Amino acid sequence: MVGHKPNLVIIGNTHSNPSAEAFLIKFANISKEIGEKVCFITADPPPSFPNVRWIRIQAGSSEQQPAGFFTFAACQLRICWTLLSNRQSYDRSIVLATPFLLPVVLLKILGKRVFLHIDGKPDNSLARLCSRINFALANSLMTEAWALLDFWRIRDRAKASRCTLYVDPVLFNRKRLLHDRKRIVGFVGGLERGKGVAELMEAIRLLNQQGRTQAYIIAGSGRLEEDVRRLSLDCNNVEFRGQIPWTAVADTLNECQLVVVPSYTEGLPNIMLEAMACGTPVLATPVGGIPDVIVDGETGFIMSNNSPKSIASNILRVLDHPSLGQVAENALKFARTEFAYEISVRRYSQVICRQSGELD
Repeated sequence: MVGHKPNLVIIGNTHSNPSAEAFLIKFANISKEIGEKVCFITADPPPSFPNVRWIRIQAGSSEQQPAGFFTFAACQLRICWTLLSNRQSYDRSIVLATPFLLPVVLLKILGKRVFLHIDGKPDNSLARLCSRINFALANSLMTEAWALLDFWRIRDRAKASRCTLYVDPVLFNRKRLLHDRKRIVGFVGGLERGKGVAELMEAIRLLNQQGRTQAYIIAGSGRLEEDVRRLSLDCNNVEFRGQIPWTAVADTLNECQLVVVPSYTEGLPNIMLEAMACGTPVLATPVGGIPDVIVDGETGFIMSNNSPKSIASNILRVLDHPSLGQVAENALKFARTEFAYEISVRRYSQVICRQSGELD
């Protein structure tokens, strides 16, 4: 790469949550390398670096319409005002929230280059529509996995590039061999309906009724938290740990022989990559970018859908798999090589530079 580093503004998640914060930490580490000056507009603060500053914008939440629409629009207007007020301090923008249509339109009017990060599909139909418009407006699409383009049915691949986030090998590494662990199935993530938590709980009940009472650890927070808590009180083989710090997630992953990701929609889930880096096999639905990483029986396991019966039968299939240890080894090697920090920095840097003609 030649020439000076660009000044970047990065628009992130305006709803504070542990998953978004963990993503932001990694994204900030990459951004400080590729940007001369970096400004984040997010709810959660990025790490403190000399060339990184933070403007906090936190959105309210409402699931009721039309209140939800006005909350969504008001948040975008606040972002637009911030972008307009600071327009001299950046020349390129990375938008991590695909539905933020108004900021993208303003950035295009201001003549700024827009790099749109592709993630999983929002639940809301309006948000999905805004995302699709942004796909057309953005100068470049940055996807963590090619399968995400298929998931969104994006046919024009000319302006799409694969940019992966890294897995921190200091935090996420194997501390215990798979055969030294107890027969424990884990779930770590948001306790929301879109994550398939309700279906997982029903699958646990089905297996318990069949007398297959392996242990479960469920960690996270969200709207289904009380349902999970009640399940743990009703079933003595279910341990609910609530929200655990990101720095302690690896300890939980190293306890499990299997981590389940039964989501309806995903980008490229951090917990999947982190589990793989800990030598823990993953069972997931084939949504978002997951099929680019998980090859059934090789680097993990895929279930065709997240119905309770499917989850239950696949949990047994995986735990009884004769090559489970080898799958764990394959996953570990894949995570260490494909999702290394240096690779992530290089890929993001190449995309940013290519758009401005700075790449040799």
